[in-house]
Amino acid sequence: MDIGTLLPILGGTFILVAIWAIIISSKKKVIMILLIPLLSATGVYSYIAIDEVLGYPVDEVIHEDSQYISHLVNQSRTKIFIWSLHEDDDEPRAYEIPYSKEDEKKLEDSKQKQNRGITQMIKGSDKKDGNDKMLNTTRGSLKLYDYDMSNEVSK
Repeated sequence: MDIGTLLPILGGTFILVAIWAIIISSKKKVIMILLIPLLSATGVYSYIAIDEVLGYPVDEVIHEDSQYISHLVNQSRTKIFIWSLHEDDDEPRAYEIPYSKEDEKKLEDSKQKQNRGITQMIKGSDKKDGNDKMLNTTRGSLKLYDYDMSNEVSK
């Protein structure tokens, strides 16, 4: 079992035991009414924070003006993992998108151009839900293009 699975199980177990202990030992209902939602919220927040700290790819829309670095298709051909570098960051970000032949072809073409020295830019689809999560309808909607060097200011 990997740590990404183990931590939420351990955290959830700890929260449930803590809530059980509060219910059993607390004689004041006010304490129970305050602590149970607080512990539950802490558990949810901790899960979200741990998921980001572990460094797994996110399923958010890829930022506009991101430089394409690389990609990988999983063995079952259900997901494509993409690494890109946003113009304001100095560390790459890993993204996860649903697999489509169209996106894989676009990414392979960009990889070949990149190998020839042409910097490639990538942009995610504009189709997203309210939380910037990729929707299944975004398959085939990646936008990859050559970096326009004319935008650079010469010194």
